[in-house]
Amino acid sequence: MIKDITLGQYYPVDSVLHELDPRTKLIAALLYMMTLFCWQDIRVYLLAVLVLIPLLFISNIPINYQLRGLKPVVPIMIFTGILNLFHEGEQVLVSILGLKITKEGIVLTLYVTIRFVLLMLCAALLTNTTTPTRLMDGLESILKPLKKIKVPVHEMALMMSIALRFIPTLVEEMDVITKAQMARGVDFQTKKLSKKVKQVYAVFVPLFLSTIRRSRELAEAMEARCYAVGVERTKLYPLKFRKKDVMVFIFIIIYVAAILMMKSI
Repeated sequence: MIKDITLGQYYPVDSVLHELDPRTKLIAALLYMMTLFCWQDIRVYLLAVLVLIPLLFISNIPINYQLRGLKPVVPIMIFTGILNLFHEGEQVLVSILGLKITKEGIVLTLYVTIRFVLLMLCAALLTNTTTPTRLMDGLESILKPLKKIKVPVHEMALMMSIALRFIPTLVEEMDVITKAQMARGVDFQTKKLSKKVKQVYAVFVPLFLSTIRRSRELAEAMEARCYAVGVERTKLYPLKFRKKDVMVFIFIIIYVAAILMMKSI
């Protein structure tokens, strides 16, 4: 389960998506996610699926690797789906212990599940095709106008970049700690609640201490390299829009326009 976490991990291959400007991918992903939240319509979700599937193949990232990232969130999806099944509605299909499963609840569960899957795949595709440094540079460039009202844009982008960098590190660290505890006799297959609590304690306390240690080492490394807050920094690879980015912007505009036309019909 730990190794199935792919969100936030860069996958180094050559593809058109990898070559795009990070600002293009950030804006496109944001608009894509907004359409999923703004309209709850099967036609919108069908169009979103038809747009996302080709992108998964264009990225040259193995499909198994991308779908594997959904495994850790399956319990959340199941729990959310069960709750939505009992959504209030007029057409009651089944009644269990006073709880009524309605047709509206089933439709809502379907919509929420599709939306959740598309959001996870889109977010994973963004982070799999863009390094944390490029993401930080792109986010900082997009939010640059906020500097005029004294918003610490660089610091915000830096925190998000560090958080993304720490995801694979923490996943690897948790895997090492889990194996070490198993070697010491901890049974992670038990179903007893009391033992499960001890398992969580046995893994997350060392992980928490390791995270504190790594953050302190990172702070010392940044200080040793004379990092200063509020100082304008240069870029080794300046961001630059290309023809591919313009084509993506045109495509995303057509996509949003198509959805608006669907809702107007």
